Amino acid sequence: MDKLKAMAIGFLFCCALVPVWCQNQSLRVDIKSAQGLVESGETFRVDTTVRNVGTTEQVFPVFTCSWFGQWMVDNPAVFVNGHNCMQNIRFEKRLRPGQAFENSLEAHILPDYDLRRRREITFRLGFDTTGYDGTRKPGAEYPAIWSNAVTIIVTSD
Repeated sequence: MDKLKAMAIGFLFCCALVPVWCQNQSLRVDIKSAQGLVESGETFRVDTTVRNVGTTEQVFPVFTCSWFGQWMVDNPAVFVNGHNCMQNIRFEKRLRPGQAFENSLEAHILPDYDLRRRREITFRLGFDTTGYDGTRKPGAEYPAIWSNAVTIIVTSD
């Protein structure tokens, strides 16, 4: 019985560690806002850097048009803008150790955000390294590498 109990505990311990082992610790995501002051509802640029901080080459998919769809926001007041395009091409981005991939995306503060509650908004972006193919289901969880936090000040007209 003790052997069975020990095996069960070992199995549970291993299962609990799987999500930690599966996170990609070789990539780091940094973001910065091109503006520190944004009007409610105004679009602003967010510069993104995905850097290989590991010791081996890292490969992840990137889409030419739906780059915005590979990002998640941890604050519901911030929305990453999408755009239309004629052809969305997927390509594999390869980063050797120390290399970085830089790009930008557009975001905005939702116009119905209550400025009486808070004038500063802090958010992080999570990069989905599995690639976005338009099939993400609301409420489902997707693996993400989360960025540093950025704070912007929101004004109203």
